[in-house]
Amino acid sequence: MGAEVTALAVQKHVAGRLKAAAAVTALVPAANIADRHGLPERFPSVILGEAIVFYADHDETFADVALVDLHVWTEGPDTTAAKAIVGAIRDALPPGVWPIEGRAYARGHLVNARFLRDDNATHGVVSLRVVLK
Repeated sequence: MGAEVTALAVQKHVAGRLKAAAAVTALVPAANIADRHGLPERFPSVILGEAIVFYADHDETFADVALVDLHVWTEGPDTTAAKAIVGAIRDALPPGVWPIEGRAYARGHLVNARFLRDDNATHGVVSLRVVLK
């Protein structure tokens, strides 16, 4: 399974979990959780972002590792709403085994979250790490 397929399978799982989580959709409409380019047209939004996939080399590691970013956008300079959304995302994606299409085993968790102030918006970046076999 190539990097693009691995990253897409993780993205599909993450998007599905976020759209199915009532705590997330209470803060971000499901229609605003998507893979798109550039700044969001609607706030609040969760944009499924960049991904890096490290392939198993079968000498030292026997699993692929996907690192995926989610971009949380809210209006205004206050970080409170973005932090609430990230908390809901964390609850929707607890650490553990995740059912990733095409993989026998996948273990994922949130690695970190950071919050940045833009002109009239807050931009949160949530990084996920998923080990896949």
